[in-house]
Amino acid sequence: MKEHRILIIDDEPWSREVVKALGHWDQHGIRIVGEAEDGLQGLQMMQELLPDIVLTDMRMPGMEGVALLEQMSSQHPSIQIIVMSGYDDFVYLKQAIRSRAVEYLLKPVNPEELNEALARTVKNLEAATRSIGSGNTPIVFADKNSLDQYLAYRQRIFSFLLMLDKQAVEAEFQKLGLFLEQSFANVNVSSASMAGQIGHDFLLMLGKFAGEHDLALEHVYDAISWDESEGRASWLSFQEAATELATSFGFVMDQFELQKTRGRLDPDEVKGYITNHYADEISLESVARHFHVSKTYLSRMFKQHTGENVSDLILRLRMEKARALIVEQAMPIKYAAQMAGYEDLTYFYRVFKKHFGVPPGGLRK
Repeated sequence: MKEHRILIIDDEPWSREVVKALGHWDQHGIRIVGEAEDGLQGLQMMQELLPDIVLTDMRMPGMEGVALLEQMSSQHPSIQIIVMSGYDDFVYLKQAIRSRAVEYLLKPVNPEELNEALARTVKNLEAATRSIGSGNTPIVFADKNSLDQYLAYRQRIFSFLLMLDKQAVEAEFQKLGLFLEQSFANVNVSSASMAGQIGHDFLLMLGKFAGEHDLALEHVYDAISWDESEGRASWLSFQEAATELATSFGFVMDQFELQKTRGRLDPDEVKGYITNHYADEISLESVARHFHVSKTYLSRMFKQHTGENVSDLILRLRMEKARALIVEQAMPIKYAAQMAGYEDLTYFYRVFKKHFGVPPGGLRK
């Protein structure tokens, strides 16, 4: 029997001890991997411990049960939930059902009811398929361990999506692509078909995130190899699917960041900063760091409002400064280059000629 992992969330230590004493954990093949005192701590522990089951109280300080269930419904959809409450409260019961909690127990917990709930939860986990996804072809894993690993990748990617950590999302998708290639290497199914189904699973996740934050998705599919006749993605391999999904997730994260910072980042302020620092070691990356935004968002926002790229503005300012120093002040080319932000004289000559069509010395003739 595979061991299942459970996290217990209750603000009262004695209540957690009672539950631990009443549960027939070994009989059900369940191991208690952690205890949390409120919903917020519970969410943090879920990300670290990746439990299969969460048994939670509803009345807690801080993040109470209703908010916890709402967060779990979106962040940890694969975790089975058992709700406990000292109140026979229909509002809580309705929320538990909406958040697909599998059981609802009243406090004080009855030992028989607790163990029956645990048994049914384990049964749900075992039956919860080796197949996930949607469409005509289910995602069938060779064993439960492979499914668990896939769900762990899925959970981590969703967590990084919520944190807007593009690098972590990209890294997880790369690892997921390799894992899937290995998992399905000896399975008699079409890689293209399975890649499409797994991609669909992640696009549903992304669509739900976008919908909850009022983000447009019309450009997401520009990064996806799409089969118009089939109405689905047409990836040839898991690696291709992972790469394009990472791009799509990155686009939505950039859009979300843009939405959060819209109205806060002033393009004139950005232009002023560049104008004052163009002779320094400045780049799109350094300007983005200065304003605490991603370079993708900065580039898109600045281009949209000024019609000019950040890098083009830096180049133009440097060239105009160098030209003025050389022509109007007759400054030696070497020093003019340094004043304009160029230490490499050979590179300066090449850039200058490309920009003006003549070498620096040609302007004096």
